[in-house]
Amino acid sequence: MKKLLLALLLFPALFLHGEDAPNFWEMLDKATRDTFADNLKLPENVVLAEPEKELHSTHIFFSSLHHHHWRDTDTESFQRYVLSAINHGPVLADDTVCNIPSLAKLLSSPDTKEKLLQYFACNSEWRLYRELRGEMHAVRYFRYTNGEIAPTLNQFYACFLPTGIDGKKVGDPALEFQFRFDIALNGITWNRRKPVTAHRGNSWQTVFHCTDALVSINDQSNFPGRQMTAAALEYSEKEFAQLAADLDNWKKYLPKDSFKLGEPDLILRNSFQGGIYQAAVWCNPGEKGTIYLKAFEITQGTPLSAKRLKTVSNCISGWSDDPREQYQSNMYFTIYEGEWEQFYGARFEVWFKPASGGAERKLFEKNYKIQGWQR
Repeated sequence: MKKLLLALLLFPALFLHGEDAPNFWEMLDKATRDTFADNLKLPENVVLAEPEKELHSTHIFFSSLHHHHWRDTDTESFQRYVLSAINHGPVLADDTVCNIPSLAKLLSSPDTKEKLLQYFACNSEWRLYRELRGEMHAVRYFRYTNGEIAPTLNQFYACFLPTGIDGKKVGDPALEFQFRFDIALNGITWNRRKPVTAHRGNSWQTVFHCTDALVSINDQSNFPGRQMTAAALEYSEKEFAQLAADLDNWKKYLPKDSFKLGEPDLILRNSFQGGIYQAAVWCNPGEKGTIYLKAFEITQGTPLSAKRLKTVSNCISGWSDDPREQYQSNMYFTIYEGEWEQFYGARFEVWFKPASGGAERKLFEKNYKIQGWQR
């Protein structure tokens, strides 16, 4: 929008002639450039880690013969179970009443619900967080083909087949999909709304109450019958039934990469464009609460994308009484200051806000060499 408005203002420059006539596109580029990092230098005598390399885009992944697909993960993974159902699994009729009975059981009392929330917080395959209005959500993560958690801005996953020279899609139609699985756990207004399941063609949004929670599943494929939804409900019922039957030992049902022994850490990974990052935070605040990131340019201390970064990085982190255990929380964010290939030093701080109402505190920090996202 900013570039469009400036282009309209500068449009008369196109009609100027002569040697001194300004170049319209140079003027537009100069007017819209982010100059934040123009005169910044990497800090001296400061150790800067570098983000790990990108694995692949989490929003849109073009499947072809030389690429892996989202379902090429461990045979026990949620996503493999769900995606393998496309064109193979059972179908749901339009009027099917959906439910996850074992989730309803876990949500039925304050004690079991509190243990369920700790399970979500400590589980690497779930993101437990609060929206700006206060609603608490648990959203499913997918994994990369190497097994690492693949966070996105909103945990929406997709794969679109490439189009050939004849204009037709190339590849197996069962590989193309869009999917998201969300549980709104205690919304102020959202989960009290009447659930409405709607679809257009083979694109479905299935919404239903599970006691005071609201489950929402986005399911789009080239085949009818909400097969991914049916598989997700079956997998989730097995997961929560197992948990409900042995709730005091919930920790043994966590994925093996949910926690590790050692020191807190922050691991950044480049995403599909410069300035966009994925992060894995390993920490253990020792109590229930929310973690979030702050970032500062090192040489001048300027805050980086402060409001947006706090919003998109917040999550209820895993915790336990054993300070040696560090729990994995994943997030996806953009640093807006600077342009591509303008590298500078940034200090990332991991902050914690206790659910008990105590004072917020910084858990640890780590320095990285980063660049900003170019609009």
